[in-house]
Amino acid sequence: MVRIGVISDIHAVLAPLEKALVLLADASVDRIVCAGDVVDGGMDGDAVVHLLRQRDIPVVRGNHDEGMFVEQAAIRRMMQKTGVATHDMLLNSETVAFVHSRPFRYDFEAAGLRVCVAHGTPSSNKRYLFPDAFEEWLDDTVDHALADVVILGHTHMPMSLMHRETLIVNPGAVSQNRTHPATRTCGILHLPERRFEVYDIDTGERHDPNSFSLDTW
Repeated sequence: MVRIGVISDIHAVLAPLEKALVLLADASVDRIVCAGDVVDGGMDGDAVVHLLRQRDIPVVRGNHDEGMFVEQAAIRRMMQKTGVATHDMLLNSETVAFVHSRPFRYDFEAAGLRVCVAHGTPSSNKRYLFPDAFEEWLDDTVDHALADVVILGHTHMPMSLMHRETLIVNPGAVSQNRTHPATRTCGILHLPERRFEVYDIDTGERHDPNSFSLDTW
């Protein structure tokens, strides 16, 4: 049996990422993957990327990661205009280069099964795939993934559903979910049985991935 730790949507917030990695280590996962959006939001972007690189965690490029250049350029323009020497959300060049180099999807095999990691969907890192998504969006996800399991992020809401023999999962957000009540979560994927568990990062409590309700947003 293989246990894969799954994280997503860190958004430059270091403390819950550290908690999630401890939780997953205590669960003896065999590897960890990240479904994107590692920067933009908090003030720990450099530290988050350093930790992910230090742990050799594969990361795909989320929509906020992709938009990093526009944000960083705006910060630098503001700094030049105001004459300030630094800014809490300014990223160093090594962080920028790493995030820019991330692929839009990451494919690997574990326990004889094909796994595809993407942010929104394998065809778009901006599409929100919720459990009640249009049938054609689910079909598009499965058709583009060509995998037994698809790991997604982006929605900040945990999910686990089977569509046309493909398991589609989402661990929710390390930064904060758009759920009621608000939570921070990560996931563990068990292979080859294709069982997915979601854990509250702050309490360690295990939840049914489909037990969360979406808050208004």
